[in-house]
Amino acid sequence: MFEPTDDEIRDYAHHLYEQSGCIPGRDLENWLEARDCLMAQAKFAKPETHLQKRQGELVGQH
Repeated sequence: MFEPTDDEIRDYAHHLYEQSGCIPGRDLENWLEARDCLMAQAKFAKPETHLQKRQGELVGQH
């Protein structure tokens, strides 16, 4: 299962913080929402990523 990096989560959580009007005290909520959003995006991108990985393996066999 894909796990976003802490840097990716931090960047997206900061984006959420700014989008919500910089409301203080929502650090954990922003972090968890960012993590969930990134994981959901990866879930939809997974077949494409898997295909790209497989194509790379096949190219390397030549």
